[in-house]
Amino acid sequence: MFTCDVGDLSQVVHMWRYEDQGDRERRRSAMYEDDGWLKYIAELKSSELIVKMENKILKPVSFSPLQ
Repeated sequence: MFTCDVGDLSQVVHMWRYEDQGDRERRRSAMYEDDGWLKYIAELKSSELIVKMENKILKPVSFSPLQ
């Protein structure tokens, strides 16, 4: 998890790492079958804490420490 130091303030960047797209799809499907997760998401949506949400899929470059 990161916060913004330069640029748009008051934002949080949370990065989720997956082995591949199939891993991401399996994990996301499992989350949406979890009643606790669904309750959390419903409460979060009604709280108005999130003004904007953006998703990106990033691929590490050859010299990335995440390789």
